[in-house]
Amino acid sequence: MPAPWEIRSVRWRDLPALRQAFAEAFADYTDYIYSTPEQLLRVGGALLRKFFARVKDDLCRRASCLAIDPENPGRVIGAASLAPANGAVRRLPENATQLQPVFVVPGWRRRGVATALVSEVLGRLWNAGQEVLISGCSDYNVVSKRWHLAFGVTEERRYYARRPLFYWARNELWRRAYLQKTRGIPFEPLDRAKLERWFMALADELDTLEREEPWFDQRQASSESQRVS
Repeated sequence: MPAPWEIRSVRWRDLPALRQAFAEAFADYTDYIYSTPEQLLRVGGALLRKFFARVKDDLCRRASCLAIDPENPGRVIGAASLAPANGAVRRLPENATQLQPVFVVPGWRRRGVATALVSEVLGRLWNAGQEVLISGCSDYNVVSKRWHLAFGVTEERRYYARRPLFYWARNELWRRAYLQKTRGIPFEPLDRAKLERWFMALADELDTLEREEPWFDQRQASSESQRVS
């Protein structure tokens, strides 16, 4: 049975519909939770202008694709756009691109749109001679992480993916202590001890992951240079 949506390449004239779809898709995303619709449109517009600034035959442009609402050909319901794998990616293969980003508007989620988009992207990259596609999500984004793992990716734990959990644990310790002090809601010693142990374990893990990041040695070298001069 054919999919109830059309997947095709991204064109310059899709820019307004893509920008609108980006704003819809990320309106409930944690990183943009305090952003207004206008701000999301600006963020999406900036990202898309960078995408379209690449030459037309650039592989990232040729392999990117979008999905169209079957009942409204002018409406984009999802997209998978690509960018060259950047310097923040550890142990780059010889040739690699990264998803930046893949998204689906709320009314079309959990229907296989994202999987169909990325499958199409992978096929295009494979035909162009690339065997690696890099993507990423934060550990707190449970839905995205679940989708990545179900898709069959090889997970590599990274500093930026784990850091939000550290902040959440820190804020939860503050919140529970505040509620106990101001409202008398008990923060049981056993609960506090468990949360503090997890918080400290996350701190140790982040120290290790930070040292493995490609920019860590550069930052250290820069600090040493400043001290010497």
